[in-house]
Amino acid sequence: FRRACPEVVKVASLRETLWLYLLSKIHLDGLYRGRAHAMQVPPVEEKYHITIVTPRFVQAAHRNNTAVHLWTINEKAEMRRFIEMGVDGLISDFPDRVLEVLGRL
Repeated sequence: FRRACPEVVKVASLRETLWLYLLSKIHLDGLYRGRAHAMQVPPVEEKYHITIVTPRFVQAAHRNNTAVHLWTINEKAEMRRFIEMGVDGLISDFPDRVLEVLGRL
């Protein structure tokens, strides 16, 4: 699909996201060569309570020209924290809160 439709925006697979996560944990994220335009992930994996999104994870994704979109962020304090961390998008059940945090209301 990626070869047939290079103009279509692609989101990283779970495998690609986990690969970047693991490489960033052991400070080898420079080895990551993903081809997605974005990663859409929860900040914390719920089953095992693993923090996925860290400043290092975001920086590693950005070095690979990959945007980081988080879901589902509903608390203003979390929104501010992740915006300051440099994430590129927030998926929320309360878009008005996101706009308020961004100062656009």
